[in-house]
Amino acid sequence: MLNIAVASAFVIFGVIALVPGNFVETMLAAKYGADAAIAEMLAAMEVGVLTGVIGSVFFHRIVISALAIVRSVGEGDPFRQANARRVLAIAWGMLGLQILDLCLGAVLFWIRSAGAETMTWSPAIGGWIAVLLLFVLARVFQVGADMRDDLEGTV
Repeated sequence: MLNIAVASAFVIFGVIALVPGNFVETMLAAKYGADAAIAEMLAAMEVGVLTGVIGSVFFHRIVISALAIVRSVGEGDPFRQANARRVLAIAWGMLGLQILDLCLGAVLFWIRSAGAETMTWSPAIGGWIAVLLLFVLARVFQVGADMRDDLEGTV
């Protein structure tokens, strides 16, 4: 539910920032002066907002899949075909978030090149390692589910 609220906030901010003469434009002009590349800063911010909305969709899918896995583990049988698909969905979602993180770095560079101050950014190697491990884990779940199905067929 929180991820939907965050995505909604990104959308609202994005719509507000599109309106000419909005408070974001006014604040940027007040901070950096009327000669600053305000339009370019706003365009970069819009791309950043879009990145946030897309990231919220990936995050939502990750959370939904993880909660479904936790529920199935509580039922006592984690090695199911459905869980293998869920772990794979989490892996793809994490890959999407890592790609969006690279996009965020590009957006921050774009904003800085327009003359605005931004937070620092560096690529997160831990996230990329997590993506690889999740794809491996998805395969482990798939093989485990296949073995479980074979065992049920022999008993």
